[in-house]
Amino acid sequence: MTFLVNHWSSRREGELETNHKRVAAAEKVIQIVNKKSTDEKIIIMGDFNDDPTSESIQLLKSKLDVYNPMDQLKSYDIGSLKYGQKWNLFDQILFTTNFFEIKSGTHYFSEAYIFDEAFLKQYKGKYKGNPFRTYVGKRYTGAYSDHFPVYLHLKLKI
Repeated sequence: MTFLVNHWSSRREGELETNHKRVAAAEKVIQIVNKKSTDEKIIIMGDFNDDPTSESIQLLKSKLDVYNPMDQLKSYDIGSLKYGQKWNLFDQILFTTNFFEIKSGTHYFSEAYIFDEAFLKQYKGKYKGNPFRTYVGKRYTGAYSDHFPVYLHLKLKI
């Protein structure tokens, strides 16, 4: 198995103004994956700073034989981070479709989730339900992150 862990360029200067950086990162991932054996199982994961419907993620899906289970998880009231009043799903795990092959002695895909347990959430105030941020501006809160983690279950066929 190969794991490609990513943290793509922020949208701080604006989504459209920085889109080209995330598209370039996607193109680099495509180059790396295309050098691998077609039989190799590959997981592409991280903070992409783009949603499943964004150009960069769609580029990965169109150029590689990958599946994005996060497509089914994103909704109006679910995501891995919240900016303003809008949920985003920037944290994603994509994988090659050979994880759907159930063969003895190999791992296969079972399920994917957003880990948004209560202890990770802001519990009161204006931002109730949002990820409990480690920093608010320069002030350290002692919390975890401004993103909820995402994960998937792989099972081993015996």
